[in-house]
Amino acid sequence: APLAFEYELAPESASPTFDVEPRRGVVPANGEVVVRVTFRPTTRTTSVMNLRVDLSQFNFEPFVCVVRGTGFPSVTRDEGLAETFGFGASHTLVSIRPRRR
Repeated sequence: APLAFEYELAPESASPTFDVEPRRGVVPANGEVVVRVTFRPTTRTTSVMNLRVDLSQFNFEPFVCVVRGTGFPSVTRDEGLAETFGFGASHTLVSIRPRRR
């Protein structure tokens, strides 16, 4: 879009296994913002986080993005990821871009 828009990402429930950053900011005119979602499980489990996405764009309807992570706790996971990918937590990069009309 040719205008900048503020955005906010609000987890609907607290989850110690997920971190989202930055949770708010500005999408520049004709641009996008990269948001990092980090998943750090403390037990062998599948976790879910409902993330409310809101833009200050005219007529934008907020929606909920369901983020799901399945993993293993610290030592086992970190060793496996370090061997395979060279890092110790699972990251997903998400682009936020206002829709064009």
